[in-house]
Amino acid sequence: MEFIKLRLPPRFLLKHALFRVRKAFRGGDDYDWSNYPDHYRAEVRAGRKWYNEDLHSTDWKLQDGRIFIAADETPLHPTHRNVWEAVVNLTPSSVSEVGMGGGRFLAGLRELLGPGVELRGYDVEAKQLELFHELYPAAAATIPSSVLDITLSPLPKMTEVVFASTVLMHIRRPDAYRQALRNLMRSASRAVVLMDNYTTHDYLADLTSEAGPDALYVYDTGRAVSIVVSLGGALDLPYKPLTSASQLR
Repeated sequence: MEFIKLRLPPRFLLKHALFRVRKAFRGGDDYDWSNYPDHYRAEVRAGRKWYNEDLHSTDWKLQDGRIFIAADETPLHPTHRNVWEAVVNLTPSSVSEVGMGGGRFLAGLRELLGPGVELRGYDVEAKQLELFHELYPAAAATIPSSVLDITLSPLPKMTEVVFASTVLMHIRRPDAYRQALRNLMRSASRAVVLMDNYTTHDYLADLTSEAGPDALYVYDTGRAVSIVVSLGGALDLPYKPLTSASQLR
């Protein structure tokens, strides 16, 4: 596979260069979140060159908790498949996503879970919500989305399962990261699903502190691993207890 280079607009490059200079002196998150939507759009364009992000137009089936697509379809991204399966196997009646971006996960869950499951999405930047309506208009018509900064407050409405994919890894302010983790736990009644770059924070220690060691599990497809924090008791297969950081590598 060739290297995918993001085609970033000049306005993003200029603002991000200034942001990185300020960050070198003051510290902070990986991005200026008001400028991030331009970067995210470029990621979506590049990712769609290699991976299928739209289950609505895909020949798929769900069997024994695994997603299978036709052999001639563009493959699913390993982390997207993992997150979808990790959530679906919990058989939730309500799901919320934090840091929804363009809404690929919620649009996919609408296909996988059907219209009877309540879905909601949240993002720190309103332009990301606009992108959701642009990319997945049919799903956006049935899935409410709102602006929310998870580092400041939990979700306004608790749901059974809350998930975040590659969100916390970009929050580099230690206090803000820990508060975001805490607010995620406070927003779910049954489980929290996390997909991240696990080298950015000490997730095992931090989640053990927040939820206790017996609440931590992994969902491992062999190509990607997500953390599942059970807030409602022990989980059976396909989830396995998380006991060592080596399971996240």
